[in-house]
Amino acid sequence: HPSMVASFVLVSCLSSLLRGPLVARSRLLMTAVSPSVGTLYDVPVSNNGARCRMVLSWLKVSASEVAVVSPALLGGLKSEAYLEANPQGKMPLLTTPAGEAIPESDTICRFLCATFAGRGPQLIPTDPLEAARSDRICRSSSQ
Repeated sequence: HPSMVASFVLVSCLSSLLRGPLVARSRLLMTAVSPSVGTLYDVPVSNNGARCRMVLSWLKVSASEVAVVSPALLGGLKSEAYLEANPQGKMPLLTTPAGEAIPESDTICRFLCATFAGRGPQLIPTDPLEAARSDRICRSSSQ
């Protein structure tokens, strides 16, 4: 999605300009980007993150709503700042402006589908049996 790529590039460029403690950098980043729904910490080579990025694209979510940034901006997956948000040190991770941290791609995708319901295609079936089949496919593909 072009706007997400532009945001990723912008935030990557900003990271080289930021100095000081990691937490201060993350606060400055959130202030500079100011996404209205959240920040997705991810990198382009992440298969699990690709699920989230595909949902963002299908639902036409703009970078001003959900910014996609590299965990490197916080010092990496094992940095104190990142581990504070996600003790498992894994990605993807979605953080909200209120400070809520949402790990796991399946959980993030469900959050995005609920948050942006009515946009783009309906990605979560409403029929209970179809929803169960969908859940089974999602769980088997993530193991």
